[in-house]
Amino acid sequence: MRALQSAPFTEPNTGVLGSYLAKIRRDGMSKNAEMKQRLDELAMNTAALLTLVDLVEPKAKTPGFKTEAKKFRTYALAWTDRWNSVMETFMAGGNYPTAEVPFPRSFEDAVKAEMDASR
Repeated sequence: MRALQSAPFTEPNTGVLGSYLAKIRRDGMSKNAEMKQRLDELAMNTAALLTLVDLVEPKAKTPGFKTEAKKFRTYALAWTDRWNSVMETFMAGGNYPTAEVPFPRSFEDAVKAEMDASR
């Protein structure tokens, strides 16, 4: 995701999905194929990570992981819904709000703590 938050993928005053919409409107879909490929990969990685979170959460040893797993689940479902609606939004001439779906800040630390507790 970080790579998508820098040039050449960003547009002023909008998140990554808003940037993608602006770019495909301005330049066409074929000129933004790399960005779409990266967003598709992000969607697949998010789904895979959500599956792993769902498998680990019931057996989690740390309360922080359970809390952050819920936050990640909310993030993943909201981000995926937005990504899945890109073409409908494009065809309808709409835009996404400027703000992105925020990634849970403490998720990475909670995963590390859970891994340490599981060793």
